[in-house]
Amino acid sequence: MNLKFVSIAVFSVFATASSFAQVLFFGGDVDGVDGLSSEENTNVAQSMTYDNFTVGGAGWNVNSMGGIFYGTQGINFTSARMEIRQGVSVGNGGTLVATQVFAVTSTDIGDQFGFDMLNVNGSVTPFSLSAGNYWVGVALIENSNVRSFIGTTSGANGVGGPLDDSNAFFNSTSFALNFVTAGSQLGGDPDFAFRIGGAPVPEPASLVALGIGAMALLRKRKASR
Repeated sequence: MNLKFVSIAVFSVFATASSFAQVLFFGGDVDGVDGLSSEENTNVAQSMTYDNFTVGGAGWNVNSMGGIFYGTQGINFTSARMEIRQGVSVGNGGTLVATQVFAVTSTDIGDQFGFDMLNVNGSVTPFSLSAGNYWVGVALIENSNVRSFIGTTSGANGVGGPLDDSNAFFNSTSFALNFVTAGSQLGGDPDFAFRIGGAPVPEPASLVALGIGAMALLRKRKASR
């Protein structure tokens, strides 16, 4: 097995949505084709896979992140590192918009081909994203001799977008690779099963409507006294 990825026979899994927040972006159910290193452990000190997403409207308030990973069997991963970037291209990590280490739960949703398939979710310190194009990366952290890979997806049951558009990247000091395309490591044009949760920022018109509604309710209450 190549240290950067794990090839997996095709199978179908429905990825449950995060219980922490409304799902704003989900790359889609894992397609069982492959997985790419996204981890920090004693085997791989630093490795992160990134996939792109678009924030529309007035922006997002983000408060949870996760995804569907393949991990060493029997390991309960409890922390992860997330990054949000803009302007990523080959050889260029662009601008780091947000990063933090956060606690996660990793639920085993199927043992396949020598790895646990893990539904990973965690609350992050809330932050806001304005409308625009971004890349998200999540790497599982474990201070032991383990491995973790983010699962590939073809976009089935995905939320938001773009989905299955082959615009993913891989960066790893451990493998001496500086923001190469994910396809250069796996072959084909993979996308990945990352998840972002939170709530859309209300549009200004919605805020005005809420204000008018509140004022009308207040007047009604006063009139009834």
